[in-house]
Amino acid sequence: MFHNINNLYEFGSFRLDPQERVLFKNGQPLILAPKVFDTLLVLVENNGKTLRKEELMSKIWQDAFVEESNLTQNIYTLRQVFGKKNNFIETVPRRGYRFSAVVRSISSEIEAIEPNTEISRKEGIAEVVVSRRTTTKLMREEVVESDFGEEKTAAARILLPATEPKTAFWRSKQFRIGLLFGVMAAFVIAFGAFSYLQKRSQPPSNDLVQKVSFSALTETGDVDHVALSPDGQFLALIRSEKDKGLTIRLRDIGSKQELPLAIESKLEPRSITFSPDGGSLYFLSRSKDGRAGSELYRTSRFGGSTEFVAGDVGSEAAISPDGTQIAFFRQIAEKNEHQLVVLTVANRSEAVVTKREFPDGFDLRSSPCWSADGKNIFAIAKPQGRPNSSLLKISASDGNAVAIPAPQIRQFVSLVATPDGSSLLFTGREPNRFPQVYKMPVGGGSVQRITNDLNIYRKLSLSSDGKRLVVMQKNNPSTLLLVKDGNLQNAVKLTEGRTNRDGKHGVDVTPDGKVVFTSIQSLNRDLWLINPADRSVRQLTVNRSEANERPFVSFDGKHIYYSSLATENYRIERMNPDGQNIEMITDGASASDLFPNPSTDGNSVFFIRRSRGKSAIMARTIATGTETEIALPDGMNPDSFLALSPDGKLLAFRLADNERRIDLEEEASSPVKIGIVSIDGDAAKTRVLNVETSLSQFRWSEKSDAILYIKNSGANSAIWKQNTFDEQPPERVLEIENTRIYHFKAFGKNEIVVSNGNHFDDAVMISGYN
Repeated sequence: MFHNINNLYEFGSFRLDPQERVLFKNGQPLILAPKVFDTLLVLVENNGKTLRKEELMSKIWQDAFVEESNLTQNIYTLRQVFGKKNNFIETVPRRGYRFSAVVRSISSEIEAIEPNTEISRKEGIAEVVVSRRTTTKLMREEVVESDFGEEKTAAARILLPATEPKTAFWRSKQFRIGLLFGVMAAFVIAFGAFSYLQKRSQPPSNDLVQKVSFSALTETGDVDHVALSPDGQFLALIRSEKDKGLTIRLRDIGSKQELPLAIESKLEPRSITFSPDGGSLYFLSRSKDGRAGSELYRTSRFGGSTEFVAGDVGSEAAISPDGTQIAFFRQIAEKNEHQLVVLTVANRSEAVVTKREFPDGFDLRSSPCWSADGKNIFAIAKPQGRPNSSLLKISASDGNAVAIPAPQIRQFVSLVATPDGSSLLFTGREPNRFPQVYKMPVGGGSVQRITNDLNIYRKLSLSSDGKRLVVMQKNNPSTLLLVKDGNLQNAVKLTEGRTNRDGKHGVDVTPDGKVVFTSIQSLNRDLWLINPADRSVRQLTVNRSEANERPFVSFDGKHIYYSSLATENYRIERMNPDGQNIEMITDGASASDLFPNPSTDGNSVFFIRRSRGKSAIMARTIATGTETEIALPDGMNPDSFLALSPDGKLLAFRLADNERRIDLEEEASSPVKIGIVSIDGDAAKTRVLNVETSLSQFRWSEKSDAILYIKNSGANSAIWKQNTFDEQPPERVLEIENTRIYHFKAFGKNEIVVSNGNHFDDAVMISGYN
């Protein structure tokens, strides 16, 4: 007799086998990398206990020193395996991780009795005694059961037939062979399909990460845009200088010498790129009249006179490999339409290659990308008003578009094609990760990571030989600041910010003074709660969706309303202030529902609904689910940032202005129209305020008689107050130097919570990826 004991762990639909080092889901084995398995095993064995990151790393990598990002990546991989519905691994802020699933420990014991076999050749019977309760059917059998104490045994008597009876065809050898081959063929096909789908769903590989090398080209944090010369020797960059604004500079990479380029003083460069021969620089500038997109100019690589090339340019421009054509996106606001335009340099003629109508569109913050042979244009397709995007290959001659599969990537940022035409290099974002640099074949499919860290990567530029890649490394920290009586000297910093972007996508305050804010501390855009009294922090949304933002606390403090990104659209959800009892108020099935504002009595919620070709202000009764559209005066088309006045009588919202240009930067201030209407339809209360503000939020004053908004000027940012029903000039409430205010909430006795931060962007060169 012998024993074999194995301790198994079960949680949800998963079973963990430490001895065989296998994780099963619904009985099917899942493949985990060794260190990922070790991470899971340590967490499960310490179920319910918070493990510090240092403690985890010492258990997993006992004999090696590794970066913390390795642990973060393992946690991310496990969360992907478990799925969003299974929040098995909790992040404990400032402490570590905890495995919170209900775990069942099972001891699997197999006991076998040494065989005591007696063979009777006359009867043709073999008897074997085992402890298992299963029997195997061999030809024809007769099962005899008996009890030995508490254990049940079975004797199987194999009866040898005297004659071979005639069998039907379906029992014949030929049928069994055919059936066997049929089953094998089906298995091969199914296995091949499974392997293909599994390969496509696998996260990008890290094969290139260890091969690449990095070189910092700038370390000042004030780089706004970069372009690498075709020979890879020079870097053109736009710097954001405190006293001079945005300036173009040319940097010799070898000597590190840098010279400013003299261009017309009225021009404000926004993006920059080299011509294929390296002799010219193309750059975008705001339109002189402030209307209809930006203008494209050309100058020598050494500066000097500028030449107007094109107007109404809605994105960065891409020069064809032969330098004869320029591709860019254009927005036709009155039609909710995005166009891919190709301009012929010689005669300045334009051709619309293709267009995408709302809700489809292109990512206007990106640049098209020419293929190496100049026959196709790669473009980032992005539904208007939604964060996720995809890749298209578009024929430059007839506009025929083909999707490029890359299921591992949720959002693309910038892309370039390699000179040999084989690959695309791009910056993009996987779920629960910051934007990184990737490589994949031009036809899509297998994606490889070039970077795998906690930095944020954006704009790419490639040398003509494909050996040098320059990328913008961005750091956009924001922090929460509590200001009392407008005195910045005694302001209290509630969070450190760093890379978490605390409050950048929304902030509000509960009646008892706790602050609700957005943060990407968990790598998703989630809602958190901080108590200023003791700085205790709690995560409110966990694995809810990739984006949970724009929190609004109900007047009675019983609920927090917010917008949550569903599969394609935003929907309205609400929860208790402790993050419990999450309810879906709207489903976002056919339109995006944004900027929820609960009514003063808590019985309904106002929000903006964006659907095809139209935006409307809706009111939804919570108890019944009944919805009504708020009637607006002719010409008032709501765009964003809905705000209900504290007295519950007025709605303020940003008006869509089809004639205004669309800023490439969220923080840039420009003339904006704010519409104000009465909920009860009182036409005398209708107003349109003209203010200069950023794309960030605005708020009502406590007395419901003024609008508070954010205005950025130079390096400084301020909160201004504009009365709604008199002609008084705006009044500055609070100004913070050398920063950007993203969101704020005034409350209590002259207190303001401010989310503020800044960009620290530099250029990095990467090599070795090919």
